[in-house]
Amino acid sequence: MGISITAYIVAENELESLRTDPKVLKKIEASQTGSGQGYLSSYWRMLNAIITEKTGSSDLPAAALIIGNFNLPKLEDGAHWISPGTNKQFAAILSNISEEDVRQYVKRHESNLLGPAAAKEGKSMTEIQLRSATAEYWIYVSKLRQVSNLALESNAGLLFVKWEDW
Repeated sequence: MGISITAYIVAENELESLRTDPKVLKKIEASQTGSGQGYLSSYWRMLNAIITEKTGSSDLPAAALIIGNFNLPKLEDGAHWISPGTNKQFAAILSNISEEDVRQYVKRHESNLLGPAAAKEGKSMTEIQLRSATAEYWIYVSKLRQVSNLALESNAGLLFVKWEDW
């Protein structure tokens, strides 16, 4: 159980409809299957940490997974939207994050990623654990990059919708 997030490609003209009629989200969900949406599961917090640590910024556009240009607090368990301009900057940031950057992030935070007991003891990941964690996070960085680039191609923004995952 936790809070998951999904990214949807949403144009500016769809934003007003979402504000006044939350049912519009169901239409957007139905129209964006496969590559048109980015289900980030509960990894979004980790992705935000990787991105903001790499850029040294906790503001937009780097923190687009946490904050947006426009908030929709009554949509699902909370949502926010980033504009096409912010997404353009976000896509540029994502294009500069490599799998090696993710590996280095995992390596720097490995004892915390292993859990509280390991952190307390200062334990390290094995090479297999390090490769596995890097590959897992890289999948979600790549998915986020893909959705951001698709939004960029259509001059749209991104809607990040949070919901409780059982």
